[in-house]
Amino acid sequence: MPVLLLEGSETPDGFKQGTRVVAGVLRDARVAVLDGQSPTADVLAPKVVADRLLGFLDPPR
Repeated sequence: MPVLLLEGSETPDGFKQGTRVVAGVLRDARVAVLDGQSPTADVLAPKVVADRLLGFLDPPR
């Protein structure tokens, strides 16, 4: 099952390392970086997060 992991480009390195560990143990994981965003992008930039999620859930055909 495909998994999308989101991180912001402004996310601290410690969190980014955690994302890489999770991506390394999941067979079909993808990491997407949200430019200019921090770990609070879901609160501060919900449209950016939603757009990326929608693109993952309903890719162009």
